[in-house]
Amino acid sequence: MAAVGAYLMPNGMFTSVDFIKNSSRGYVLQLSQWQKWDIFSPNPLRRVSDYAIERDAGDRWETEKVLTFDSLPWWKRAKELKVLGRLEEDRWLPLTEPFLRTYCKELPKASGKRIRLVAHSIVLPFRLHELRMVGTTFIPPTSTILGTASCPRST
Repeated sequence: MAAVGAYLMPNGMFTSVDFIKNSSRGYVLQLSQWQKWDIFSPNPLRRVSDYAIERDAGDRWETEKVLTFDSLPWWKRAKELKVLGRLEEDRWLPLTEPFLRTYCKELPKASGKRIRLVAHSIVLPFRLHELRMVGTTFIPPTSTILGTASCPRST
């Protein structure tokens, strides 16, 4: 609670407050514990995404792991999908590399290789009459590379 409170303090109040706020930023963002007014906004989430961790295979990238609601164990879904959504939405580039490195041990073929996180997304229409047509029309997905990391060589 103290870290969230420090994170919410206005900038420039006191030098000590700025130091505490900056110190708490990494903790608050990595654990998705920030509180802002946008959580109460009337804009529903319209983006639907699947995520893939891909391994550099020299001349191409190969999918190593797919991260979706169905592929994740039930106890990991909420945390993983929330973090993945924030990485895609806010482009938290400094957090993408550490997040990817947590998967290096789970991906034996990635030992000593570069891996990347890719989001495959569609955005649902905003207007109701267009939204009703979603089941009968094709919405082309977009692919966005969210970040890369190097996996250490396992021994």
